Amino acid sequence: MLIPADVIKATEQRYAHRTSERSEKQKHLNNRDYLAADSPDVVSKWLRRRGLDGATTTAKSDPASETLVAREQSLGLERTLGINDLVGVAFLERGCRSTKTVARISVVDHMQRLRGYGTGFLVSPRLLLTNYHVFGIADDSRFSSVEFDFDIRGDGSLAVPTLFRFRPDEFFFSDKALDFALVAIESENPSGKSSSSFGWNPLIAEEGKVIVGQYVNIIQHPNGERKQIVLRDSQIVDRLKNLSPLPR
Repeated sequence: MLIPADVIKATEQRYAHRTSERSEKQKHLNNRDYLAADSPDVVSKWLRRRGLDGATTTAKSDPASETLVAREQSLGLERTLGINDLVGVAFLERGCRSTKTVARISVVDHMQRLRGYGTGFLVSPRLLLTNYHVFGIADDSRFSSVEFDFDIRGDGSLAVPTLFRFRPDEFFFSDKALDFALVAIESENPSGKSSSSFGWNPLIAEEGKVIVGQYVNIIQHPNGERKQIVLRDSQIVDRLKNLSPLPR
């Protein structure tokens, strides 16, 4: 799906506008001062979500003063934020569950012409989240469809995708500034397959899920291709509080 020129321009402006802030965060990351790269409030929430004590946990080890608990916590943080990429095997299980929720979107107009592809994922049994530049208004999704299991199996064979239609009249909400669209899909397709059978990633209002310095994994259908994943080579180097208009 082609990203509109105005969206690209706004992204470039935000990137340029925050050069100094991003450079300062990068200095902390380069020095492995991971917990100093983001705001204390967000870091504290991030630590609490992981059962860690922000008052005793440091990003750098200090053998002369740290307690055994703090040392173990620091090692855990380094595995999460630093170059050590060890993760528990449960990562694979959680990843497989998340992968099932991700689907390819075929954007079709009212003339039944294919306009492009996008990626979306379920956040409830029937609500699918995608980008605003995929569906800006409800009518953009009205004749479109979404395919789950558009994958290549472990043995190299092609999985048989399962198609669902969108139901924007039942629910549709989008936000251009935040570049997202949330739209309902049919609960059961003509073949009798339930949308809930693919699972979903619930939206979590609580803050502290990610901080600057973490690496993210991206599951997607690039250019409408079979499902692919990016692992641990995409680091968060900046975090915006909101996407309000840039100062003039």
